Amino acid sequence: MNKLLLFFTRNRVLFSFLILEFFSIWLVVNRNTYQQATFFLVSVEWAGRIDNVKQNVLQTLSLKEQNEDLMAENARLKESLRNLQPKMGLRSDLPPELLTRYYYIPGKTINQTTELMNNYLTINKGSSDGVSAGMGVISSAGVVGKVISASSHFALAQSILNPNFFIASKISRTGIQGSAKWDGQNIYKSKLLYIPRNLDVRVGDSIMTSGFNSVFPEGVPIGIVSDVQSGEGDSFLDITFILFHDFKKTDLVYTVGDRLRIEKDTLEIQVLEGS
Repeated sequence: MNKLLLFFTRNRVLFSFLILEFFSIWLVVNRNTYQQATFFLVSVEWAGRIDNVKQNVLQTLSLKEQNEDLMAENARLKESLRNLQPKMGLRSDLPPELLTRYYYIPGKTINQTTELMNNYLTINKGSSDGVSAGMGVISSAGVVGKVISASSHFALAQSILNPNFFIASKISRTGIQGSAKWDGQNIYKSKLLYIPRNLDVRVGDSIMTSGFNSVFPEGVPIGIVSDVQSGEGDSFLDITFILFHDFKKTDLVYTVGDRLRIEKDTLEIQVLEGS
């Protein structure tokens, strides 16, 4: 308390000046119409600026929650769109489980590698959210990877930047089918394999999932053909394509679930073991 009194005592001239200054301004503003109007306009301007800054801060603080809400809504829209496609065709006798076969769980990439030969990414959703091994991982741009393990709150996915990961694929223009596989050379490009050299593949052709496994629905974008080579004596074309998904920008992703995956895989295993 004594220090506070000493501070005011030492600076009494400054405080006296400030008090008189504010009092003078108050008198000028209250006794003159022009000054009143000017002061009002200035106060409104600064109040607006302060409110704008406050609103920006509040919006920034709420961006995380908004992003989560948008991701959840996008997942619902993706599922609705995917489930509407069979209904829009001629088939009206499809059972309900086929009409609602795929579902989407929004998440966020919290860790990933791109500099290794076998690359992986970690997602902030796990078994408690419905994520399990074998589910596909996509982004708004296209295919990202496949879940190989899940704990209660996290999932580890094999990136498509992994030579051990094959994607059942097709060329959208012609329906020609092959397998997409990264060759370990460039994180922005991959290869389309097992396309006979006599088939029609052109630069600019879009590559998407064929739906020939239980990892991805049919029609998920993968990339666009950038180079087609046919070596002398080769049985297959050497096809390079640019990946739609940019792994340097991986952030928001969706895990894709197939409600019929277990039934399909079980049947195929039984047939293969019996053959």
